[in-house]
Amino acid sequence: MLHVFEKKAQKTPKRDLDLADQREEAMTDEEMDVPSFDSVSDAIEDTPEEAANMRLRSELLTAVEQEVRAWDPTQAKAAERLGVTQPRLNDLLRGEISESSLDALVDLSARAGLAMKLGVEKAA
Repeated sequence: MLHVFEKKAQKTPKRDLDLADQREEAMTDEEMDVPSFDSVSDAIEDTPEEAANMRLRSELLTAVEQEVRAWDPTQAKAAERLGVTQPRLNDLLRGEISESSLDALVDLSARAGLAMKLGVEKAA
């Protein structure tokens, strides 16, 4: 929905507000043909398998990042403790998930002293 007008005063003209309200009421997900997703990873990834992998990687990456920040170390000390280079650690702390495989994140989680549990349930 887009409506452009030149605003010359502090108050938005009533006709523009009314038009926005009318357009909002007229819009529905069906009219816009907007797909719906259960999660961000489902929207980003091409397959359910890739989305599941991304969800797990995201959870592990977040846990490792939070743990490392709680140590409050220098990057050199944290990188040494995790057995990675400083640039790799920097990627992790910035949330660069595309650079991290699930196996690598499991290893990093263990090196960070985190205990992991696997939960599996039937998909909806």
